Amino acid sequence: MIASALLFYAMIGEANRKLPQDQQIPYLFLYPGKIGRVNRDYKSFYPESKLPLIPFALNCVAFIFMVAVAVKLGFFH
Repeated sequence: MIASALLFYAMIGEANRKLPQDQQIPYLFLYPGKIGRVNRDYKSFYPESKLPLIPFALNCVAFIFMVAVAVKLGFFH
């Protein structure tokens, strides 16, 4: 999750480099609308980049790991 967040913040920084000062995306407080905007802006500026897939994949792996640990600890018993 930490690696995913760091990569996401890198995406914000790269998108902010291309955006005008008054339209730049703040780094604090992530929420679904902001995540969507970052992904949309980043993909429009860097259409060939595969970077947006990496945080998504890391989040999927973390979720699967959390569910596996919960099952192992008997939370769904």
